[in-house]
Amino acid sequence: MERELRGQILDEYLADYERRQGRIAEHEQQRACRVFDEVFAEEGQWPAAS
Repeated sequence: MERELRGQILDEYLADYERRQGRIAEHEQQRACRVFDEVFAEEGQWPAAS
């Protein structure tokens, strides 16, 4: 469930970015996925809001 939700959030973020900035290259989308996964893997949970 959590992984599915994280994927949905990332998809929405990338779609919003493309609407604002234009097409994102495939390798950049893959990089965003890795970075996003690393952020959540650091703590093993959702990061706290600041």
